[in-house]
Amino acid sequence: MDVTAVKPSDDVAVINGGRKLSGTVELDGFKHGFVMAVAAALMGNHRLRFQAAPRQQEAAALLRILNSIEIPAHREQSGTIVIDATKSPGADFDESLFNSIHGSVYLIPGMLAHRGQATLRPAGGCQIGDGPGNSRPFEHYVEVIERFGGRVIRRSELGISLRAERLRSCDLDMADFAADRIRMSGPEYSGATKFSILCAAAAAGVSTIRQPYPKADVAELLTVLRLLGAYVERLPGGDLRVGPGELWTGSRDVTHVIVPDIIQAMTWLTAGVVTGGSVAVSSPRISAVQTALQPEFEALAAMGLGAEVAGEKLRVTGSMGDIAPVNLEITSRGVYSDVQPFLALLLTGADGTSTLTERVWRRRFSYADGLRDLGCDVSHADGTLTIRGPRLPRVPGQLLRADDLRAAAALVLAALCVDGTTVLTGLTHLARGYQDLPGELRALGGQVEPFGP
Repeated sequence: MDVTAVKPSDDVAVINGGRKLSGTVELDGFKHGFVMAVAAALMGNHRLRFQAAPRQQEAAALLRILNSIEIPAHREQSGTIVIDATKSPGADFDESLFNSIHGSVYLIPGMLAHRGQATLRPAGGCQIGDGPGNSRPFEHYVEVIERFGGRVIRRSELGISLRAERLRSCDLDMADFAADRIRMSGPEYSGATKFSILCAAAAAGVSTIRQPYPKADVAELLTVLRLLGAYVERLPGGDLRVGPGELWTGSRDVTHVIVPDIIQAMTWLTAGVVTGGSVAVSSPRISAVQTALQPEFEALAAMGLGAEVAGEKLRVTGSMGDIAPVNLEITSRGVYSDVQPFLALLLTGADGTSTLTERVWRRRFSYADGLRDLGCDVSHADGTLTIRGPRLPRVPGQLLRADDLRAAAALVLAALCVDGTTVLTGLTHLARGYQDLPGELRALGGQVEPFGP
């Protein structure tokens, strides 16, 4: 590969692999959890302080969006994010800001509650859906709004104009939004649950949300809503009862510590194993990471790897030579879809054939071409990735392309396994999920250099 033929750009990295990564990484706040905390902040008229808030691109974009609708929001030097939502939004969403990230869609229920109208647009983020150009679905958000009594006023190329003088409580079964009702999984299930909880917090009366998506980002949303005065009850079996309670009465000052980023945790833990080193993650709330990653740890155990906690640190035990082939399903209630590319990379070391079946984002295998270029034996069809091993990433001199956030992270880790140079385009995707992944990898002993002008 002739690196000089690649045009210098902030989107390109040169990776020199073959070095073991070792050390400890302090976890940032959970990206998906922070999005939900900010969505809750738009409910009522309160002041909020979010400690351990993430520092990646989506967090910064959310602050810009809030400021654009005249809700003061900023990050203090300590890293704490302060949001003063004591007054209702004074403006509608700016189209370009709204479209810049996926998490903006969850601000719609709060905007409807304050202004009685809002425009829902296809949001940004990684394009990993089944729509045109791999776009993500968003009509399920409209259906949820309509179930709560909202109305569609107009559809246009700019978005869907919604109106609701006052949302009303209802009884929803999230199975209606699960493409796979047996496993309660699919691309709409998680988003419909979060959207329904937010609508319920703004609606008159108490709503019942049956079979909700149960993971850490929803737990974060429910925690912040409770702190702000909302009525939240967990029923036997996991169903929810949610209502406004005292959410819209008076003004509260609330401080909340964002849960650690569990996808980042899996990124770093994978980095240690695949390079033959030992990388630990640390957090004062490491027990929350353990709880949130239980499905992932069960998958690692099935592969022959373990996990251990010492104080505030967590690490994975075992090596690539210990990994056994497995057949895993990625479901909304199980292993995070965001983690799937890292499991695939680990399974390239298994002696035999493994499969990963995606039941959330069925097209989330854009990294597979890059693994093949690096010498792995992988193929995918009908939502299943087949991995024949042991065929580790070993072929140097490749030019790879990443099309989304987690694919970029997985391919960087794969390139670090190669004894030689790899060039990766798509580096800028990483900013949506990591503050500085290349810099953190360099601190662990890796060589990942931006190929900028």
